Amino acid sequence: MPHHRALDKVTERYLGSAKVGTTGRGIGPAYADKVARVGIRAQDLLDPGIFRSKLELALREKNQVLSKVYNRTGIKLDDVCEEYAGYAARLAPHIADTVVVLDRALRDGKLVLLEARRRRCST
Repeated sequence: MPHHRALDKVTERYLGSAKVGTTGRGIGPAYADKVARVGIRAQDLLDPGIFRSKLELALREKNQVLSKVYNRTGIKLDDVCEEYAGYAARLAPHIADTVVVLDRALRDGKLVLLEARRRRCST
């Protein structure tokens, strides 16, 4: 999302010599939103009302940070909604409920490759 990229770049610049060395593509801020459970999901693109509502909430906070902390111009809601409507149309055929897709594949005897991190349990 544009606000993720903007925050990534401005925080990196702000850190100066202590910078992390990010790509500036907004990956860190996007993951932060995911962990905080405030991120916009791919399925939200399929409903313009839901997308706009979630984006409006996100920009309410992110634009405050951009403008008041970093003295940068905020992101315009309407501009992002218009841009992402095009992405929604293009991505729609590829967005699915993965639980249903995986269940169908397993029931049909197809092989399913999963990736996971190993966690150690302490007892």
